[in-house]
Amino acid sequence: MASRPKRSWDEVQDLVVAAARPLFETQGYAGTSTRDIARQAGVTQAAVFRHFGSKEKLFEAVILQPLCDYVDSFVERWSDDAQWKVPPEQRTHDYVADLWDLVRRNRTLLTQL
Repeated sequence: MASRPKRSWDEVQDLVVAAARPLFETQGYAGTSTRDIARQAGVTQAAVFRHFGSKEKLFEAVILQPLCDYVDSFVERWSDDAQWKVPPEQRTHDYVADLWDLVRRNRTLLTQL
């Protein structure tokens, strides 16, 4: 039997998060088991716990990652001096529109909170 190539820490984490997201969305937090997540991700249940410590921390990562990505994107976008020539009203509008889009795309997960 051929052995599977070893995956990096980040790759396993990404696989677990990608598998957990739709399960949490469709089955809810209580209805999703770490065993289901591991099976969907193609990893062991032990790997899920090694990477996240608990189902609760994995859920937080699934919920928080899009928000962290949004904040990082906002900071990167507005750290450019040229962007500060945009009127404050437009910057505020863009911020709120992008935040609304984030909430809309993740509404199912956010309702699980």
